[in-house]
Amino acid sequence: MNHSKKPVTKKNWRKIIMRILVVILVLYVLLIAVMLLFENQFVYPDPGMQGDWQPTDIEFEEVTFPSADGTSICAWFLPAPGSAENPETVLLCHGNGENVAMSTAHMGDKLRQLLGANVLVFDYRGYGKSGGSSHEAGILQDVEAAMKWLNKKTETTPDQVVVAGHSIGGGPACHVAAKLGAKALVLQRTFSSLTDAARANFWFIPVDLLMKNRYPSAEKIKQCDLPLFQSHGDRDYLVPISSGRKLFENSPTRNKQFYLNRGGGHWDRLPDEYWSQLKKFIESIDDEPQVEPGTEGEPLDNGELANTLEEQFKDRTPGHSPRDETEDNAKQ
Repeated sequence: MNHSKKPVTKKNWRKIIMRILVVILVLYVLLIAVMLLFENQFVYPDPGMQGDWQPTDIEFEEVTFPSADGTSICAWFLPAPGSAENPETVLLCHGNGENVAMSTAHMGDKLRQLLGANVLVFDYRGYGKSGGSSHEAGILQDVEAAMKWLNKKTETTPDQVVVAGHSIGGGPACHVAAKLGAKALVLQRTFSSLTDAARANFWFIPVDLLMKNRYPSAEKIKQCDLPLFQSHGDRDYLVPISSGRKLFENSPTRNKQFYLNRGGGHWDRLPDEYWSQLKKFIESIDDEPQVEPGTEGEPLDNGELANTLEEQFKDRTPGHSPRDETEDNAKQ
C-alpha cells in the first residue's frame, strides 16, 4: 500500500491561512465584546473594604451626602491640625484602585499635616460605603456634590479649595475645577484623557470608538486658569508621562510647575522632596507676587519648560524638579 502523504498544494495553503485568519478574527471580536461588556469593571476595580476603616492615629469624621441624582456618597472629613492658622481646604479625588480609608492613609492625612488643611476624601459611587455603581457621568456629579458639601462645612467658596487628583482622580479634579472653580490643582500621575492612557496599553483596540468612560481632562484644563502643581514618573507604564505632559501643556496658566519623579512608576512612593516642593508651591500662591515667565525671580516653571522635559531630565538625579534646574543654572 502507498502511505505517502499528499503534497500540500497552493490551494490547501490558502485554506489553512484562511482558517487561521478566521480564528484570529473571531478571537479579536470576542476580546472587543469582553472589553465592551466589562469596561466599567476594568476602569473601576473597587477594592471593597480594604484598608483601615477605624484608624486610631488619624482624626476624621465619616459623613454622607447625596449626589445630584440622590446616590449616597460616603466621605471622610479630616479637620485641620489644631495649631494651624488660616488652614487650607483640600478636596481629594483618589485613584481607581483605592477607597477613602486607603487614600486617607497614604495621601489625605499627609496633605492635612503638610498644608495644615481641612481635607475631604470621598468615595465615588460604587466604592466603599457609597451607593450606586461607578460610571463617568455619575462620578462627575459626585465630585460636584463633594465640593458643595466641603464649602458648606468649612464656610468656603470653590476658589478657596485646593483640588487634588491622583491617577483617574485627575479626571474628576479637572472637571470640578473647570465647572465650579478652585484655588489650585494638584495632579499626580494622571492622564490627558482616559482614552489616551487606554490607547497606550491597548493599542490593538479602537478605544476612541468604543470606550464610554473618557475623562477628557486635557480639554477641561483649558478652562482652568489657576495654579497647577503636577507630578509624574518617567517609568510610569500605566499612564505614560507623555499623556501627563500633554495635560500640563494644555493648562493655560502661567503659574504652574511640573515635578518629574525620576525613575518613578505609577505606584511608587513619592520622595520627600516632592512634598516639600508642593508645600512651597501652595504657600507661594498667597505669599509670592506673580511675575512674567522668564523674568528674574520667577517662582514657578512655565509651559515652555514642559516641552523638553525628556531632554532636560536625562541626567537628573531621582526626584529632581524643573525648579531646581532653573535655580542651578542661575548659580552657574
